[in-house]
Amino acid sequence: MMRFKIWCIIFLIFPLSALADDSSPSNYIGVGGWLRPTYDGGNSYKIVPIPSINYQRNHFFITTSQDIFEAGLRTSVFKGFSVGLQLANESGRDSHESFWLNSHNVTTLPSTVSWGGQMEFNNSIGPMPFWVLARYRQNSNANFGAQEDLRITAGVYGGNRLQASIFAQATWADKNSLERYYGITAQESATTGLATFTPTAGRLYNAGGVLWKYDLTRVWNLVGSLEAHYLQAAVLNSPLVSTNVNYYASVGLVYQF
Repeated sequence: MMRFKIWCIIFLIFPLSALADDSSPSNYIGVGGWLRPTYDGGNSYKIVPIPSINYQRNHFFITTSQDIFEAGLRTSVFKGFSVGLQLANESGRDSHESFWLNSHNVTTLPSTVSWGGQMEFNNSIGPMPFWVLARYRQNSNANFGAQEDLRITAGVYGGNRLQASIFAQATWADKNSLERYYGITAQESATTGLATFTPTAGRLYNAGGVLWKYDLTRVWNLVGSLEAHYLQAAVLNSPLVSTNVNYYASVGLVYQF
């Protein structure tokens, strides 16, 4: 499984004078709604309000555009390649939102914060831009483990008003992370009536989808996404997994500046 901790150390030894000074031309902020499962592997869905943010200035960035709400520092090593550090929101699981979880007395998991590092490469193949992101996320509670993402995004359409891109992502998790979300201890088995399950580290899910932006005016835009998560072998045998495929959809109104 990939390890990115060394990238964080490399970033820290860069002098601040080397930080890039390239403001993003697609900065925006707004609000939206998100249709998502109550948890990956469950059959129930919910609609929640979400911020829609993509902002970068000098070395600071904050964004919701790459699957999680994250903020941090980023520096350009050379043209098209950057490294950074980030803090990110890690979703929990509210058992009261799922009839099945609630009926089995499955423990609610609060949202947490992770820290980590990332590397991003931007380039193009002819007229098609693409981005490759590798990201490491260590939960602030060391007992909750770490996850690692590899994400590839490609722009596939750029009209006068509508822009669209597609992405694919693979996410790995260590044993502690998988146990938190999908493990069933002997004590939990006695409480829930579910069979015990102890996962091992491995691929958590593969994901793919479409991201889009539609220009209503010069400064007001609609942004959205459609995607699917496919749980992998590391957790498929967990009693908490009712389905191996979950779908996500979002739309937001944003102000571009």
